[in-house]
Amino acid sequence: MLPLEPFECRTALDIQRALTGAASEEVVLSEVDDLDLCMKELLSNADAMTMITSLKLVSLSLGAHHLELLGEVLGGSSDWRPAPVDEGEETEEVQMDLFDDVQDAVQAASPCQEKSLEEDVEVKGQQLKSLQILRCPGPSSDAWSPLWQSLPTSLTELDISENSLSDHAVAALCGALRQRSMRLTYLTLQGNRCKDVQRLADLISRGGVEILDLAENLLNDKSIQQLCEALPSPSCRLVSLRLDDNRRITSSGLSGLFDLLPRTGIRSLALRRTSMCDKGAAALATSLGKCKLSYLDIAGHHFSLPLVQELIAAVEEASGVSSLVLDDAYQQVHWKRCQQLSDILSGGMNAPDEAGKARWQQK
Repeated sequence: MLPLEPFECRTALDIQRALTGAASEEVVLSEVDDLDLCMKELLSNADAMTMITSLKLVSLSLGAHHLELLGEVLGGSSDWRPAPVDEGEETEEVQMDLFDDVQDAVQAASPCQEKSLEEDVEVKGQQLKSLQILRCPGPSSDAWSPLWQSLPTSLTELDISENSLSDHAVAALCGALRQRSMRLTYLTLQGNRCKDVQRLADLISRGGVEILDLAENLLNDKSIQQLCEALPSPSCRLVSLRLDDNRRITSSGLSGLFDLLPRTGIRSLALRRTSMCDKGAAALATSLGKCKLSYLDIAGHHFSLPLVQELIAAVEEASGVSSLVLDDAYQQVHWKRCQQLSDILSGGMNAPDEAGKARWQQK
């Protein structure tokens, strides 16, 4: 049976049609006529939403109240809640902050409260796998927190690109994901205002993300250092990292990342248009033969001809690398390792990780 096409909704009536009779498992909201009415229609059909696997919101004028309604729609508001405490029982008050360490809170809590953190998780049959909120930069940083706390634990893909999210908002997201023990396959944060990624690095070190897109943010060398602290963790599952268009990242920061690559599981790395120079390219060439990279994209840099030649030679000797993209004298070069005749005839490039590269190209 062929999969159903995504159902594009612009009115409350469209939403009603999409959610009744299993018209589609993918719902897209864009160019809506009345956003308030549409969000209320989603809420009134919350039970039917449990059958939706993908929800996408594009270029909407979201406000804080819309995010609260969306949280109610996703049904996450009751997924986690403190267990009731007997009136006669004395307990130490614990302030649960999304930025605090959960384990510290557990140790400070009474036995009853500790149980609420570890055991009071209700799964309501939510089947949502993919949530995309794209180009909706209206809400303030604090306004996103109720939505983060409502994310269903069934979620494997979260794309919140181009929403002008601050470090505070992203840290709150990471805290919510950690509290709910969620492990995402895809986390896309492209086009936001991320710089201090300490909380994100902590999530990575605990295996919370497999494929991460941080393109077009405000990352700098300190940001790279924070990420590097997470990568050697035995629990880290990160296999793809995209850092394109972060102009504040220099060779100094990237050299540390390149030295660390042999001790990580990263197989796909995209670094288009950073401030990497020959120094960084030389450090990368040294590491290529020892790391697990299969796909490398460093286009948008103007390395000297000797460094370009050194990089290509290093890739040719590194048997694991199958694809390389870089610039040679202002001309983009796509190098591909061909292992059979079909590789030559296809003229394509190997995907860095299942669907990772394809997703990046869709941006």
